Amino acid sequence: FFVLFDKEKYTVLRGLDLYCKHMGASLACGEVDENSIRCPFHAWRWAGDGQCDQIPYAKKIPTKAVTRSWEVSEDDGMVYVWFDKDQKPADPDGKKFN
Repeated sequence: FFVLFDKEKYTVLRGLDLYCKHMGASLACGEVDENSIRCPFHAWRWAGDGQCDQIPYAKKIPTKAVTRSWEVSEDDGMVYVWFDKDQKPADPDGKKFN
């Protein structure tokens, strides 16, 4: 898992699975490219929602080129990531327990 974070350029925090779905390279070694992360191995670019949004050498992006994205928020300078295996929305105030 990693978070793209640059407050001066981006206003939205993004969280994705750590490994590229193409060949398993670590996206932590990739580089931020616009509002996406580019894999260091074959340069596939992954958007914050988990969709592959660019493959430099391909005419078409495969429909299965998707990685898991995680809900990320910031509160009082702390970054929170909501890891829900079913991708249910976060409940930071505990309303579902009231």
